[in-house]
This record gives sequence, structure tokens and C-alpha cells, in this order.
Amino acid sequence: MSNGNEGSSRQVSAGLIGLGVLAVLLAIFIFQNTDDQTVKLYFWDVTAPMWIVLLVTALVALVMSELFTLVRRRRRR
Repeated sequence: MSNGNEGSSRQVSAGLIGLGVLAVLLAIFIFQNTDDQTVKLYFWDVTAPMWIVLLVTALVALVMSELFTLVRRRRRR
């Protein structure tokens, strides 16, 4: 008898695959851009390696996406 759950532990969603592909592409892009870069925001000037700027930007985008998703879910209730 089979309950239909026999390969469910091996299934990977398309979203997870897409996230993995994006993470690999981001890592490649970061490792190819390691020179110093000056970032200007209003009256701040920060000089840092480009990979740090890219990583911080990606993390800020991820946090903002999660916050917007959370707000949208709460408004639907």
C-alpha cells in the first residue's frame, strides 16, 4: 500500500530552485566586482569594496521584500 507521500522528501519547489539560481548568480557577480567603490547617500560618503556594497544592497532588498509581504498579509486579514 502506498500513501502517495513516497518521494515528497525529494521534491523541490520551483521557487526554491529559482532562489538557488539567483543566489549563485549574485555570488558570481559579487566575486567579479571586488574593487573599491564610493557610495554617496545625501551627505554621507562611504568607500567600501564593491562586494560589500552589493551584499548589503541584496540584504536590504531581501528585508524590505519580507516586510512588504508581512504588511500585505496582515492587511488581508
